[in-house]
Amino acid sequence: MTTQTETGDFSFALGGLAGNNAQGAGFLAAALDAKMTPRLLSCTSGQIFWTYLYLTALKQGRDGDELEQKIDDYLAQTEPFSSRDANLWRMALIGKPGMMRLVTPPEWALNMWKNGAAAARKMLLAGPKGFALETVSEIWPDQVAICQFSETFFQDIADAFNGAEIAIAFNAYNPKQGREIVHMNERAFKLHKKSPGQDYDPFRSRTSYAEITKDSVRDGLWIYQYGFAGREAFDGCYFRQTMLSEAALTPTIFVSRPINHKWIGKLPETYIDCEDLKTEVFMNGAYQGERDKIELINKLIEQNLLKNSKYKPIFLEEVEIEVQRGYFDYVFEDKSVFVKARAEAAKKFRDYKAREGAPQASAAG
Repeated sequence: MTTQTETGDFSFALGGLAGNNAQGAGFLAAALDAKMTPRLLSCTSGQIFWTYLYLTALKQGRDGDELEQKIDDYLAQTEPFSSRDANLWRMALIGKPGMMRLVTPPEWALNMWKNGAAAARKMLLAGPKGFALETVSEIWPDQVAICQFSETFFQDIADAFNGAEIAIAFNAYNPKQGREIVHMNERAFKLHKKSPGQDYDPFRSRTSYAEITKDSVRDGLWIYQYGFAGREAFDGCYFRQTMLSEAALTPTIFVSRPINHKWIGKLPETYIDCEDLKTEVFMNGAYQGERDKIELINKLIEQNLLKNSKYKPIFLEEVEIEVQRGYFDYVFEDKSVFVKARAEAAKKFRDYKAREGAPQASAAG
């Protein structure tokens, strides 16, 4: 096995999604087992945390069993009972220790009171043109959970990302500006030939680039359920779950996706399954847009319509979750997802090494 193969010219793109983060964790465990270290790694949402654990294990020379132990520890901490109903009731009472808790009745009542006062003013000002049903619905608070991550937690992740030899990128999203913020370490800025503070990119006109700090890590992990008061940027997973463009500096991108590009099993017949389908459709739509860009360039090169030597084919090695997890499954992690992702990624890495890191296909897929 050559050194080039082990630290070869490839990237990782990891998508995060609530209770499906075991998919990325299993993928990274396989990367440690195969000693496959990427030039660049992009991650979103919960994969920020698993990337942090991966970098720590990589630095210590550990294999994938280290991440398996971490997923076991996580499950023991957050889902100690065999019954999911019991685990859900426990989460309702104490949340996920060290991560989040649900709002207390007094906090919920205070938010209800604030929203109610605003709704009353709205109805008063609208007069007979007011829409009572809509206004009453606005009383229900948006905040249902409280972030419990410590300041040290955010700082440790920022330090690990900035100190990594791998180029690291993750995203957040500012809805008021309609702008995605891509946070990168120094190595990623050098690879992309960009500078912090740039307001736009010729190919991504509503994207800004910024350094990785404690606060930016908080933004990247700040889910909507924590509320919007005092916040500007939030978890970028809702905008772009998998960051392909930042990883498109290498001939091969290994992609770990916590959803599949197709719906597995029977189409929904219930409201809650329909909500799950909507979640997957809009996340797949964003991914497909970036994937199509890569396929377009590949096809233009293949047909000799793009002769600029700057452009090279990019091969996508996609490791997608192969089970249909329901809407409520986003609350829970599943060890079997980790095991399957680790096995599938291991096969992808073996095949890659058999090709000596020189993909033959010119089209993504």
